[in-house]
Amino acid sequence: MQRRGRSFGLLFGLLAVVALTIATAAVITPAGAASVPSAPAKPVAAPGNGQARVTWVAPANNGSAINEYIVTPFIGATAQTARVFHNTLVSELVTGLTNGTVYTFKVQAHNAVGTGAKSLASNGVRVGAPAAPARPTAAPGNTLARVTWGAPANAGAAISGYVVTPYVGAVAKPAHVFNTTSIGQNITGLTNGTAYTFKVQAKNGRGIGLPSVASVAVRPTAQPTLKVAMNVTIGQPILVNSYGMTVYMFTPDGSGTTSHVTGALRASWPYVTWGGALSVGSGLTLGSETAHPQADNTRLIAYNGHLLYTFAGDSAPGDATGEALNQFYVLDASGNPIL
Repeated sequence: MQRRGRSFGLLFGLLAVVALTIATAAVITPAGAASVPSAPAKPVAAPGNGQARVTWVAPANNGSAINEYIVTPFIGATAQTARVFHNTLVSELVTGLTNGTVYTFKVQAHNAVGTGAKSLASNGVRVGAPAAPARPTAAPGNTLARVTWGAPANAGAAISGYVVTPYVGAVAKPAHVFNTTSIGQNITGLTNGTAYTFKVQAKNGRGIGLPSVASVAVRPTAQPTLKVAMNVTIGQPILVNSYGMTVYMFTPDGSGTTSHVTGALRASWPYVTWGGALSVGSGLTLGSETAHPQADNTRLIAYNGHLLYTFAGDSAPGDATGEALNQFYVLDASGNPIL
């Protein structure tokens, strides 16, 4: 009787172990086990300023709810740092991109089982607001300056306007916003006698681009564009600019309106420019003064048919060290060269 009870207990224990094993196996490997999500269909990308919005359709989750997405930017065939989004949204901003660069994007879905395969690559997009314009030029006027620049690369979206910021030293003054594609603007409300530089930014539908390098400093002035001053060295009255600096004509220019002073020569012989309405001092004829736009958008001043320049070697009013140098000549009070 005791032996029969012992056998029955042993059999019962064995059956319990088998039942537990079967139950455990049912938890670990149920019929129709879940797997990683399918790859999303080809996503769509829309460029922004240093970013892009990537949108896709949720793929099949294959038995386990999707809990995050991974978006990988590509430059050509080279994968960049993947962005992990811990949510189930199907449209995300991918930030930290390099403006002016073309990207495509691939998306993966993730669930409790793991990460699925990448989607096909999205459409390619060039991200970014416009590039920085090249260094602008500035021409002084009465309480204003005319700032001109060249249109920069637009990063694939048309430029819609520009922002011009005046600086006094390193201090930025209120920016002037122009909702036009014109590449020359008068910056008004400036203080005469104060030195200003200017930086320009372009904008498009994605945002405002990086600022240009600062222009050369100019000082707005109430003085006329051109005037006559007695020059002791020359021994007669000569033509000077609004700051009293001697102006010169360049013989190869002839009576044309396009300057032949270019390249390295221009560094030594800056253009005489002016912002706003032209004006002349006593003894000069306003009708003889004209302004001529050049290839770099500067507004070069002429008098009596002669395009005008100053000389970098002249450091103060009254200096005329450029006279007869490299075919540059001072002009008399009538606007004729003193040869």
